[in-house]
Amino acid sequence: MSENDVEKGGMEEEKAVENHDEETKDMLLDEKADAVFTKDGATDPGAVEVKFTAVKSSGLDKEQLMEQCNTPLWKGVRLALLIAFWLSFLAMLVAVIVLISTAPKCPSNQEWYQTGVSYQIFPRSFKDSDGDGHGDLKGIESKVPYLQKLGISAIWLGAIFPSPLEDMGRDVTNFTDVHEDYGTLDDFESLLTKIHSEGLRLIMEFIPNHSSDQHPWFEMSKMSKNNPYSDYYVWEDSPGDKPGQPPSNWLSRYGGPAWTYVADRDQWYLHTFGANEPDLNLRTENVTTEINNALKFWLELGVDGFYIPHANQLIENSNSYRDEQDNIYFKSHVNDTKTPYDKLLHNNTRDQPETHELLAKWRNLLSGYAGPDTDDHRLLVVDASMSSISNQMEYYGSKKKREADYPYNFQLMNLCQGVSLTGTQISSMVQSWLKAKSGARITNWALGDSDHTRVSTRCGRHMLKALNTLMLTLPGSATAYYGDEIGIEDLEIDSSKSFDPSVRVNTVVYYNMTRDRFVSPMQWSSDNLGGFSNGSESWAPLNADFATTNVESQENDTNSVLYKFKELIPLVRSEPSLVGGGLREIMVNDKVYYFSRVFDRWPGYLVAINFNEVPYLQELGGISTGLPGSGTVAFSSNSRYTPGENVDFNKLTIDPYEAVVIKFER
Repeated sequence: MSENDVEKGGMEEEKAVENHDEETKDMLLDEKADAVFTKDGATDPGAVEVKFTAVKSSGLDKEQLMEQCNTPLWKGVRLALLIAFWLSFLAMLVAVIVLISTAPKCPSNQEWYQTGVSYQIFPRSFKDSDGDGHGDLKGIESKVPYLQKLGISAIWLGAIFPSPLEDMGRDVTNFTDVHEDYGTLDDFESLLTKIHSEGLRLIMEFIPNHSSDQHPWFEMSKMSKNNPYSDYYVWEDSPGDKPGQPPSNWLSRYGGPAWTYVADRDQWYLHTFGANEPDLNLRTENVTTEINNALKFWLELGVDGFYIPHANQLIENSNSYRDEQDNIYFKSHVNDTKTPYDKLLHNNTRDQPETHELLAKWRNLLSGYAGPDTDDHRLLVVDASMSSISNQMEYYGSKKKREADYPYNFQLMNLCQGVSLTGTQISSMVQSWLKAKSGARITNWALGDSDHTRVSTRCGRHMLKALNTLMLTLPGSATAYYGDEIGIEDLEIDSSKSFDPSVRVNTVVYYNMTRDRFVSPMQWSSDNLGGFSNGSESWAPLNADFATTNVESQENDTNSVLYKFKELIPLVRSEPSLVGGGLREIMVNDKVYYFSRVFDRWPGYLVAINFNEVPYLQELGGISTGLPGSGTVAFSSNSRYTPGENVDFNKLTIDPYEAVVIKFER
């Protein structure tokens, strides 16, 4: 080989080594060479053999490693680690289970109406925005911030429909519009938007039992037996054996017969209330369709639910308009000049099976507008008063066929009616309702409404803070009546000037039942007309004490009825035991009413109310009461105790007419 060839070969060898990491090469092993570079997949004849010296490992090979792992020592180590892992896992699992099972549970799946406080408004009397003397929707809208600060969760709006106003607006001429005195549908939508923007809800009073006799439906219906509206109302002939006589002895709630004759039809129409309020025939598909469409109208605007007055009288027994039986108890125990409607038992005009069927359909209709969240529930509340408590419970429906979310509870509106206020009286009213209400059904508590004398008048203003405390802390949802948060009393008004139809029917008999006295204008300030209106007069007189009993004078008075009402609401809406706890009576006698509220393992609350004119001291701690030795004051309606103060349950003194709420650990 020439020197040039050797030099050439060396250069090529150096080039191959330099390009080793830059080109893709296959390595072929043979007997003489550790590696031979190839080019383009073929052995290069001019390639130089490259020898590699093998590096011997000092570690264990696979066989040796497996042999070492199977020694008793390493088997023991692996087993110990495995046991330690599973023991740690099980310990953590047990710890999680214990924490979950012992942690206090919150009341589950609470709908918005179950934890809140509602506020009922009589629209004509709340606030006048334009000086005409009539409360209106814009006036209510201007006071929504006040209501939001009050701590309520929903506004209950009394009837606002077009009406001749011969029955406080419940004589309706159009179920899908607003009375001109209150404003327009645009005003209603503005009010609804404002209410929702403040996190509140709006419940409407809706009256499907009857219409006004000035409603176009009735105007057509009374003309003949053969027109599209002839069966929109309940019509009946005279009995065959009593020509010219009403079909039955049924009575109107407002006095006199429940039947009125119309010559054009030679028939009688039924009116459970005044003759100006003919009963709708809710057995007729056309009528129920009309009512369903009206409900849909308001639901589509965004209304959050409805309150239906006198729902237990929606449908009558039409199989036979038989006479109703005499009420023997009434005849032997009650002066029949007071309430003649109660002379009869109303088995044919109340609580009919078809009424429950109808309410179940309306429940389904409302549920169709509810979303998946509890905040989207559409509320249905019915008035079944004057029925027995057991019959009122039927208006919940069943699990398979739901009806109302609850029948409106009027029990506390009977407090102080002709008898002194005692803990025994309250216990009877509370327990009769709670024992009849089975399971987890919600209920409400209310001290007043537009049909009942105000609580300040019945029981005395000195008891109002204590009774508001009772209403707010009983199991269920509270419904406050406008003005009761400041202590408005019944209006003194001459019956000759009454605007209530029940008084106009019989001034002597019905004066004690008139609603005029319960719907006086709201007292906002000591200004002219109590801040209700900036006009020259109001639709009804104000209470004489408006200059001293008003919102403005009480807002910053820490011992006022209003201030205490606002102070208590956040507590009852946030504490699990006051939201979802049951009731246990601790002390009941003529002087006091004490009860506790406890839920799961959360702190409990004792509510102690003294109805007596002297302080009350009683030892309470011990096994028999379920109370510990002491607790912490959460609320006091008077000034003996201050929030945060520790009190000894065996030395607890409650001042006259005071209510105290005390938190205790369990």
